[in-house]
Amino acid sequence: MSEEENAGEAPVKKKTRIGDMPMTTGQTVSIRPITVRQATAATPCRQSCVIVRDASGSMLGQKEIDALDACRDLVEALAAPGNGDTFRCAVVDFSSSALVVHPLCPARQLAGRLQPMDIVDSTDIAAGLRAAGSVLSSDGEPFPPGVRQLSPVIALYSDGGHNESGSPEYEADCLKQKQGCTIITVAFGSDADEDLLRKLASSPSHFYRAAGGADLRKLFAAVGRTMSVSATTGRDPCQALGSLR
Repeated sequence: MSEEENAGEAPVKKKTRIGDMPMTTGQTVSIRPITVRQATAATPCRQSCVIVRDASGSMLGQKEIDALDACRDLVEALAAPGNGDTFRCAVVDFSSSALVVHPLCPARQLAGRLQPMDIVDSTDIAAGLRAAGSVLSSDGEPFPPGVRQLSPVIALYSDGGHNESGSPEYEADCLKQKQGCTIITVAFGSDADEDLLRKLASSPSHFYRAAGGADLRKLFAAVGRTMSVSATTGRDPCQALGSLR
């Protein structure tokens, strides 16, 4: 076609493309805004841990020293600076009866202040578990808004068997069913009643053996680390506490 023939026609506008959408140069285009989701920190959590210690006569001597060190390791793990005020700890001793040695308080306040056991004859595991439940029930600390409460954890060790009245199984069931507790039990030494301690635990996998002090310290430190990691993700640690390494 000659230039003369083309002269009377409107010029053809060139086309360009944005993505796969054809458009004419100079055209106004509405682009849908993109929503960017930023990563947010896990919801702040609060969790209670009650350490239930066997203070019967058979614990006298090196076992008592080793057990105290293990309990200190657990408290110090929960009191780590990165945990802030996430964890509250209490300590209950049992022998012929139960004694609340430390009521619930922030772990950071208890670290370095754990009292030794007052060794007495007899082993009333039922009383120890009952006292742990009372400690949790009587906690009057107000809950900050926006903070998620994780299930309480009971960490109990014993080097013998229950030899007083009362039913440890009943008390453990109350803690698990009525208060939603995760119970970890540890047979400390070869004379511990493993069958009973296995029944008291939240599941068979929440029962552990500690042949000596080094094993108990390693185990309790792992409990503290596992609870700390779970809290940072806002997850209940029950399952993780059943597979400690």
